[in-house]
Amino acid sequence: MTVLQLLSVTLALCTLRASAWCAADTTLWRIGTPDDASQEFSDFHQADPEVVEIPAGTAQLPGTGISKGLRASSNPSMDIRFTLPAIPAHGVQFSFKLLKAEKSGAQMAVLANDLMAGLVQLWGTTGSKSPYAWKRTYRLYVPKELLKQGANVLRLRSIRPLWSDASVDAHCWWEWDYLQLDALGEEAREPIHGSVAYLGTTMKNSSRDFKVDDDTLHIAPIAFTWMGIAYSGNTIRADFWYDVGNQQPRRLEYLTLCRDLNLSVDVDYIGGGHFKLDADGHLPQRHQEDLKHFFATYGSLFQYYELCNEPCMFGGDYAATLELARLVNSLKPAHVKTTACGWAYGGGKGTPKNWDANPDNRRAIEDLCQATDGHSYGYSYADDRGGSFIENLATCRGVVDGWPKEYVNTETGTNNWHSEANGTHFASTQPKAQAFDRILRAHIAVVDRTMQHAAIFDDFGLFDAPDWKDLSTLTAFAAADGPMGDTRLKTYRRLALAYATHGTPLSYTFADRTQVADRLIYVRAVDTSGIPALPGSGAVSNRLLINLVNFENAPHHVAVAVTMPKAGTYAGMRIGAGMTWAAAHSDVSLAASPTVAIDEQLAAGEAVQYVLSPPAAAKP
Repeated sequence: MTVLQLLSVTLALCTLRASAWCAADTTLWRIGTPDDASQEFSDFHQADPEVVEIPAGTAQLPGTGISKGLRASSNPSMDIRFTLPAIPAHGVQFSFKLLKAEKSGAQMAVLANDLMAGLVQLWGTTGSKSPYAWKRTYRLYVPKELLKQGANVLRLRSIRPLWSDASVDAHCWWEWDYLQLDALGEEAREPIHGSVAYLGTTMKNSSRDFKVDDDTLHIAPIAFTWMGIAYSGNTIRADFWYDVGNQQPRRLEYLTLCRDLNLSVDVDYIGGGHFKLDADGHLPQRHQEDLKHFFATYGSLFQYYELCNEPCMFGGDYAATLELARLVNSLKPAHVKTTACGWAYGGGKGTPKNWDANPDNRRAIEDLCQATDGHSYGYSYADDRGGSFIENLATCRGVVDGWPKEYVNTETGTNNWHSEANGTHFASTQPKAQAFDRILRAHIAVVDRTMQHAAIFDDFGLFDAPDWKDLSTLTAFAAADGPMGDTRLKTYRRLALAYATHGTPLSYTFADRTQVADRLIYVRAVDTSGIPALPGSGAVSNRLLINLVNFENAPHHVAVAVTMPKAGTYAGMRIGAGMTWAAAHSDVSLAASPTVAIDEQLAAGEAVQYVLSPPAAAKP
């Protein structure tokens, strides 16, 4: 491992507050005992809010008499009242371990003294036939600006999906093992929002080809920036299939473009369906040499290698895939993670037929991989058979606290058919937008890296591009619920800006706290220069990203002052609502003192992002 790779790993661990190299955090209080059980708590109360008092100086409070979780239909909120003799210099981290929840995908808002600190996405296996429960510790960064010396209130709230009504409340519940608040021992390296989540996509010219050409290089940087994923280490799937190379004359430039946008890459090339093993049980020599050349040419510019795409949907040999995994491990650069197949868990093909529907077969391949995978569309991620979350729990025989290794999902999304009406059967004023929102939120709760498939892909896509050479024709794909509904791009941007922009947090204060008190208005401002360099490519960024996100189904005004790293003029762009790129973005230049004032009127469910470059260095 190189010094750069070691530093990246160390910083990542520190981000999660899990490394002995980090300054120690101080536990301010804990409710309940970390014992993987909720039995010390009481059943769900009938209260809104339920009030929990933590006496001054108390670090451990038993769960006796306190609800074991929240349920929207009975005790939808909890106020935890506590005292701070002084405001922690680096803010605090709220954490809890999820033990049980319904598979419909609940979400918990956390407000510190009436100001939104975050909206934690949750998921569980209750309602499925899985013998395994999804368990994970979720963490939330709470900046010091939301805290007060003396009396404080941390309010936890069960929140309905954006366009749903009370019909979902009985299904919005969860149980916890404990609740905990820690004072951070050093400056946060990431405004962790439940978990560290990365979003991405695949860039295709259409659903009928795999072109990587001049047009791809023209459209991709605009699309990735408009989506809100550029500059933050988010992940792009590069479909470099072995048999489509003649369509892809610009592979190297495309990977370089991703590097320059500080985007990580998951590539696929030779898969288990591209060859038959020789009599000696090895890949044909030609394929071995091709794979060596591929890694030598491109290996420094990607971070993940996907073994195969849906092997029993499109055809793939079990023994060949095992041997391919061994070969990839022997040839790849150390920084590249061998990633399991994009499992479809059956499909009628493969040798032997449907071999990837058997968790034992998947496990044999997973044992050779450093990251797992699994595809999902609509509501399939939670299906008992063929559902990526349920099936992957079976593969690893359950979890103790999240997945045992990184989960890289290379395909997910919805098309215009997926709807709450034919999926969850919950009422929604925007049933098709809600379906897309639900699947992305579930992946944010469960998956480390999630790729929407694909940015341009008929009615699965986020964009339309009638003329790839004319950016004015690049538009958001029309809303499936009609002209007044949310586009998939709007939904994607709301979640990307809230969960998938990374870097060192920038402090902020509200101009008028009463405007946003008890409102689901989330501010995420980061300095991307705080992100460790990407393994292999060494990609870094210097952008400052300021995101304002409205999680409510009504418009709201918000004004904030964000403290920039230094005084000066920050130039860049503002990206907000709009069906075309021209309408959605505008150039801006903000003078920082070092604070900058941002004042926005956010439509329901809308998000606005400022992408800024630091002040130019003075000439010597």
